[in-house]
Amino acid sequence: MLLPAPLAPNTAPNKQPSSVLPPSKPSLACRDKLRAVAHKLAEQPVHGTEPGAWGVLTAISEKARLLPQGTDIPLCADEHCFGRTVHDHRFRISDILVSSCHCKIYMDTVLKELNPNGPSPIFLKDTSTNGTYINWKRFRKSSAPAKLTQGDIISFPYVAHDEASYTFVYREVTEIHSEENGTATKRKFGEVGSENKMLEDTMVGSADGPVSLDVRRPQKTRKGPKEQLASHFAMIKELRTEIKLAHVRHEKAEV
Repeated sequence: MLLPAPLAPNTAPNKQPSSVLPPSKPSLACRDKLRAVAHKLAEQPVHGTEPGAWGVLTAISEKARLLPQGTDIPLCADEHCFGRTVHDHRFRISDILVSSCHCKIYMDTVLKELNPNGPSPIFLKDTSTNGTYINWKRFRKSSAPAKLTQGDIISFPYVAHDEASYTFVYREVTEIHSEENGTATKRKFGEVGSENKMLEDTMVGSADGPVSLDVRRPQKTRKGPKEQLASHFAMIKELRTEIKLAHVRHEKAEV
């Protein structure tokens, strides 16, 4: 009976530990494609989120889109933990390479209390073995928390372009509530700035200080938005004329 020849020393195949990730170098075209997708999503308003949501993670990789949570994962609480064994099923990812609590996305509650009407910074802290990637930069347990911004690409346990990675785009939610029907309208961030600019343009001066005409809350009328805006500007022009006449009368009275 022939026996198998013994293996030569150091020739046995070494099994790669599950925590060691295979090297993967993305092409520039691959990165540009993912960045374009993230940029396009970041420009779109967020629809259908839960009440009180301040952010959304939108899945862009195949593995992330196949999760039972759906394409959009709303962020509503001050802190959310993503991992393999987290209690909330909406943030649970059952993958052996995903840690029990892989990473945390949280709001700076201290700044929120100091400035309740202003934007609160959002951070991501890695708490995993394999790390979390933000825009292809790897963060580990020892890394400082990373501040998230609109359109950031978040992936784990691999880099964003890897087909085995769970890749998401972070999107912020801006809500503007309507006092008439109590609904909330989602708007892109650029629209908020343009609205503020429009309000600045509708400030008129007077002897007692500036007078603001709030064009965001027009009275109920059958006129369309353009007609209402034209009516407001006509009123502004009339007020400015009256103010000038009042100044002239005041100067004549002093003489």
